[in-house]
Amino acid sequence: MKVLSRTLLFLSLVFTVGCSSTDELDRAGELYRSGNVSASEQAFRELAGKKLVSPGTRAKALFNLGVVLQGQKKYDDAIAAFTRIFDAGADDREPGEHLMECCRNYGHRACLRISACHDEAGRVREALHWAEKARTEFPCQDWCGTCAEQDAKRVTAVIRRLKSKL
Repeated sequence: MKVLSRTLLFLSLVFTVGCSSTDELDRAGELYRSGNVSASEQAFRELAGKKLVSPGTRAKALFNLGVVLQGQKKYDDAIAAFTRIFDAGADDREPGEHLMECCRNYGHRACLRISACHDEAGRVREALHWAEKARTEFPCQDWCGTCAEQDAKRVTAVIRRLKSKL
């Protein structure tokens, strides 16, 4: 009986945390879209720091936190958030939210955002390093050949542009 009770408590916590994490992610995104950037930043930061969230939810919270910080030109803080995605344990091949996004590509997108932050901060060599990392170490995961090809062309264009700035 005690084991069953503990199991039910654990399961209720797992499902509650999963639901509330999704709700919290949505709420933080809504704060951002409504223009309440500081509240959004805090909400994403708190969600990313919670112990009982899935790796995917943590990666989404960190990515969105990075986007919020990048938008405020807090490039080093944004880079720190994007970098934490690599340790979140999320699967790059996690299914996307809709058919046009087959995989989440956490690592690939984080590399490109880190590259953009370095570029915007005037650190072209670092930007180039991260763009190349997106191409070689964290290539876009996609079952659609056309989408993968388009992404590869986009990353190549970023690398070419950054090399021209050196």
